Amino acid sequence: MIGIAIGSISAFVIIQVLVSIFFKWGSSSKVRWLWCFVVANILAFISTWFLMIAYKHLNANITYGVSMGVSFILTQIAFSLIFKSKLSYMQWVLLFIITAGMSLFTFFGF
Repeated sequence: MIGIAIGSISAFVIIQVLVSIFFKWGSSSKVRWLWCFVVANILAFISTWFLMIAYKHLNANITYGVSMGVSFILTQIAFSLIFKSKLSYMQWVLLFIITAGMSLFTFFGF
């Protein structure tokens, strides 16, 4: 059951990073706005399905914390790489703190 939850959370996170990239990419051009909006929302719908599967197999608080935390961290890194929006030293420190907090939240949640 944990394997299903981890797989579902992983799928959710990957798709959510893509959703954020499509929203950002679409917001930078009137030509891409509509189709990026549609694609991102279809992907968001699919990712929600994976999140619901994870909820079924794992504690809801842990599922939500890990899913949203990892999605946030990876989206920040993806934005900095793809859209060349550099993260400051303090932002990297804060991403590390979020990672540490999320890890503690998860490991002490069982």
